[in-house]
This record gives sequence, structure tokens and C-alpha cells, in this order.
Amino acid sequence: MPADIQLCPYCGVHPRNSDDHIFPEFMGGKTTIRACKPCNDLFGHDFEGPVSNDFAPTVVMLRRGGVRSPRHVVWKRATKRDGIDHDLDSDLQMTPTDPRIERDEQGLIKQAVFPNQRAARGFIRGLEAQGKKFKSTPQTTTGIDLREARFSLNIGSEVRRLAVKIAVAAADYLGVGTGLVDSEAREFLMGRAPQSTRVRMDLVIHESIEKMRPPLSHFVFVKGNRETHNIYAIVQLYGLVQFWVLVNEGGFTRDHFAISADLDIAKGYQEHFDRAELLLLPVPPVLMGYAEVHKLRLGWMEKWNAEGRAVLQDDAKIISLDITKPI
Repeated sequence: MPADIQLCPYCGVHPRNSDDHIFPEFMGGKTTIRACKPCNDLFGHDFEGPVSNDFAPTVVMLRRGGVRSPRHVVWKRATKRDGIDHDLDSDLQMTPTDPRIERDEQGLIKQAVFPNQRAARGFIRGLEAQGKKFKSTPQTTTGIDLREARFSLNIGSEVRRLAVKIAVAAADYLGVGTGLVDSEAREFLMGRAPQSTRVRMDLVIHESIEKMRPPLSHFVFVKGNRETHNIYAIVQLYGLVQFWVLVNEGGFTRDHFAISADLDIAKGYQEHFDRAELLLLPVPPVLMGYAEVHKLRLGWMEKWNAEGRAVLQDDAKIISLDITKPI
């Protein structure tokens, strides 16, 4: 391969021939770096799509508070109406999760309710093929009250891989240099290692970090330390979850650096990238006791609701959340 060909910052194998968003498009990201198409396609399929589904309840909650989503998302089985599961989308439209067909005593169809127009059209075409007629009437469900809604946020390998990707992409964008990610972090990022202690939930509220990021924003801080030869990052998504990411252990040999980037969802999804202060942040433990985790989670939810009160409309204050896999 010619010496002037730059390799993908993620895999380090293929040439950069594709634009990859630093913060994913479904989160509102617009700024890109050059990466290889195989990594771009892999990330979209492997973890960005699933993470979009995982955060759909968060997006709907924020939409209720006046923050519009950059993309249409659906919160599956968000609530029940008359004992029936309903989905709720980012336009605050509620539809049945599953088709519901009512028949009379002779088994003839009286009424059918579908989650979307596409499903309804497919059903009607099937009836028409049998010589039957069926009238379609669009319906909108009103009276949705989400102030006491609860949802679970799955913290699995997909969102952890996304945290690694954001950290590497932001550092690459600000010209930190090549060889950011070591082999162990790369194996996890590429999906070849199912689990890794390189990415940990960090439930400590770092005041120095909080001063740098806008409320409810996506945020990343990356630091390289030439004395420890490590590169690590702090990644926040929606100001709701925070990860500590060890991008490179023992392989960094250049000068100290620190960069930060944020995507401000409350201000039209504006992005900011800059050099940052060389902060010293503690490494979160691999394991924690239940009581300590519970206390830290309560503090984190208080922080998130405070950010919501500062940014969202007045009636969008009560948000309840269960975070699964907290460590």
C-alpha cells in the first residue's frame, strides 16, 4: 500500500474511503471523519442501530419536553391503553404494538387496528385479492401522560462499543495522531471480543467534566498521558449515562494531550470540538457493592432531572428510569 494512504483509525487495516459520523446521526451528529467503509457498515449494523432502539424512550421523553428528535424513533410497548400495549414515537403518536383483529360470531372481520399505515395497507391488499373490501380510517390516540412513565435502559456491549468509537473519532478529528487504539480495545470495538473491562459505567459525577458540557448533551473527553502511556476517555450520552473508556494501555508515547467534544441537543444539535485542560480523573472500579451503586445511581438521576428542569418545558420534570447492567 502506498505510504501516503491513510488507514482507518478504527481497524488500522483498510484505507479511509468513507465518511463516518463522530456522534451518530440518530443522535443528531453531523461532523464526520474519514474511515473505511467496512468499519462504517459494521458499526451501523452491529451497534448503532441497536443503541438507537435502546435510547428510543429517552428520545420520546425529551420530545415531550420540547426537544425534537433528528430522526423518527419508536418506543416499543411504551404504555398500555385499555389493557393493550401501545408504541409511542418521537412525534408523540401512539399506536398499538401488535395488530388487533375483531371478528363477529360468524368469524367475519368487524374491525382491525394496525400499528402503522404500511401494515394496514398490506392487510387490505390481502383482502382485496380475495375479492373483499375493507375501509381504512386513520386514527390518532390522544391524552398521553408520560410524567410518571418508567423505562429500562439496557447497558450492554453495543453502547459500550459506541463509547469507544466516539472517543477514537473525536481524538482523530482533532488531529491527535495515528495509533490511538490498542489491540485489546480494537478487538472489543470490532466485535471480536464480546466483553471487556476497558469500558466501565462511571457513576461518579465529575464536577470538572460537568462544567465543560451543556445540559443533556452528548459529550466526550479524551486524554493521553505520556507518563503512564495510556489514553482514556469519559463519554456521556444524553447526560444520562457515563462511561470510562481505556482506549490505549501502555502504548502511548507522544506528548500529553486532552480534547473534548459535545453535541448540544437543546441548542439545535450544535457540535463543539476543542483542546481541553489536562484533567486528572479517577479510574472507576470493575465491581462495586449494591448499596454504593444504588446511592450513586440516585445521585445520577437527580443530576439528569436537574438538567431536564433547566432545559425542557415546565411540564416535563418527572422521569423515572431503571438502568440495567450498571457496572
